[in-house]
Amino acid sequence: QNAEGSSIGPALPGHTEEQVKSQVRNPIKNMPAFSQAQIDDEGLDAIAAYITSLGVDVAHVEPLEMDDLVSVHHWMAILALKNDNIVETQHHVVHIIELVTDPEHRHQMEEVLEMLEAGELHDAEHTIEGMLAGTAEPELTMERLHLRLADSDIQGRDVEDALHHIEHFLETATGTDRATGEEIIELLEAGDLHEAGDIVEELLGIEHDEG
Repeated sequence: QNAEGSSIGPALPGHTEEQVKSQVRNPIKNMPAFSQAQIDDEGLDAIAAYITSLGVDVAHVEPLEMDDLVSVHHWMAILALKNDNIVETQHHVVHIIELVTDPEHRHQMEEVLEMLEAGELHDAEHTIEGMLAGTAEPELTMERLHLRLADSDIQGRDVEDALHHIEHFLETATGTDRATGEEIIELLEAGDLHEAGDIVEELLGIEHDEG
């Protein structure tokens, strides 16, 4: 009720339209993705506009599992940073600092705040990604993280950022994965986002809409 969230989902107020759309098309954590066939762009625009119209003075009902909560704040910090929302990024980083008990993790996040203040956004993003992959969500490798972020970029038609993450994926990919990553780059450079997205999702083990 009142959009305050639940033990398995965050409160709705305070999120940007870009974050809402990204979560619907290529969600973080366990929420299912909603395709164009399920929610068309016009409907998604209306949903995003409604959510951003909500007041921000709603109390959050946080997830029960602390690891899940920390992980969500990492993801939301990354998404906010990708949308150039520095204030929102700082908000989530501060929450991480308040929640984590590992001194090194806290130190890394304090350094991220300094990077954000200094305008070192690329370094800040990579530090957050590294802590998410290595600490906050141990089963998530850096390779898989970059694929997930590339998938989100493709859904948002951000070719430049998608290329950035696939290039990072290629830094450690070998064998058929490397060949597939190089194919994805060729498709992105050719403007074939649909096929590139399908291949990224195949690497992630996501069933994509054949339509």
